[in-house]
Amino acid sequence: MREAAAPALLAVCSIARISWRVDIVPGSSLVSPVNLTDSGKARVNREAACSGKRPRKSSADEDRSELLTCPTMRLIACEKTQMPAGAGTLDKQGWIRSALGVLVLAMLLFAPAGTLRFWQGWLFGFVFVAATSAISIYFLKHDPKLVKRRMRAGPTAEQESTQKIIVSIIFLGFLLLMALPGLDQRLHWSAVPTWLEIAANAGVALSFWVFFIVMRQNSFAASTIQVEPDQPVVSTGVYAIVRHPLYSGALLLLACIPLALGSYWGLLVLVPAVVVFAFRILDEEKFLEDDLDGYADYTREVQYRLVPFVW
Repeated sequence: MREAAAPALLAVCSIARISWRVDIVPGSSLVSPVNLTDSGKARVNREAACSGKRPRKSSADEDRSELLTCPTMRLIACEKTQMPAGAGTLDKQGWIRSALGVLVLAMLLFAPAGTLRFWQGWLFGFVFVAATSAISIYFLKHDPKLVKRRMRAGPTAEQESTQKIIVSIIFLGFLLLMALPGLDQRLHWSAVPTWLEIAANAGVALSFWVFFIVMRQNSFAASTIQVEPDQPVVSTGVYAIVRHPLYSGALLLLACIPLALGSYWGLLVLVPAVVVFAFRILDEEKFLEDDLDGYADYTREVQYRLVPFVW
């Protein structure tokens, strides 16, 4: 039950990224907010019961011993084994990140509005936290390596100075995008119809669905621009439509956030955001063409980078 209780801020920072109590082997890798494949499953530390050998037991334990001869029951017993070393630390980090993330989100939404009577903020906050939590819980169970990759994020995690600047601008833009609608609410600048606010929240949920699909298909989608040993080029699924589907989902998210929070003025942030995304994509592609085998061929096969039939 503890796994299901922990919310995550996988979003935007990306896109994410917390760790609950799951079977993670130190040194394992993960997918990412974002190249993903179905590799990188968590390994389980199996005890003697997993080997199929049955130790001597007292007569009182004969029935339970017989049950362990069944492969299904033996698998269940294996899942009950002790957590690997280091899992508790990641679990603690996840709780801390979750609490801080929710607190920062609440401050960004309600402090500029100057009131808690901001139903758009409550609705958006629920959708945002629920979506990031659901994605995090899934990948912590099915691809914990991805979660570990996604936790390494921010300007300081980038290797290139150009990307440090770009990521810094992205974070500042996101903070402004979250805070401006609250100020709009306080000063009554915009009059967004209710149906559009609800539709925009549906768009927010859809953007996280895009994140989920992308991360399932590419387990090497990290928050930073990097290439790992044995990393493949993913060219199927959504990657057959655009080269950077995670950024496509992020663009949808950025477009929906202001409207979900009842602000037209927040859409002004979208214009420079697209420009910054373009610079990051071009710089990232140059890096991948030089360091990831087969990526240059992939760019010739898939024409569009961000939006089909546009760019």
